[in-house]
Amino acid sequence: MDQFFLGKSKLSTNSFQLTGSINILSKPNVVTNAVSFGIGYYDETLPTNGWTKGNGNVYTYARPAGHTGPVTAMSLNFDLGIWTAKGSGANLAFLMNNPTTDIHLEIADFAASYPAQLISKGTKFKY
Repeated sequence: MDQFFLGKSKLSTNSFQLTGSINILSKPNVVTNAVSFGIGYYDETLPTNGWTKGNGNVYTYARPAGHTGPVTAMSLNFDLGIWTAKGSGANLAFLMNNPTTDIHLEIADFAASYPAQLISKGTKFKY
């Protein structure tokens, strides 16, 4: 069964640093498939030219030159079942009204959403 979870993470109204676990039975190639990542109302499709493939089923993303999206770095390690995402410039101000939000990821035929109840401390949030 495919699984997607959020682990220890930090967010603010305009930045995020997330970690979690992921298990996809049919491991997609993110170099050739679009990756869509989102937090609540914020959603971004990461360009394929930002991804590099490591050993096995390990992929890293660095925002390519000319792309203005908030995600600056992401990693997907399907072999160890770990994912990370880091970014700034996203409008996450909606968290001020309700710190419960979905973290979502789509890659090829895989689509998952994790409902997160964040802990609010002013304009910062953690999970």
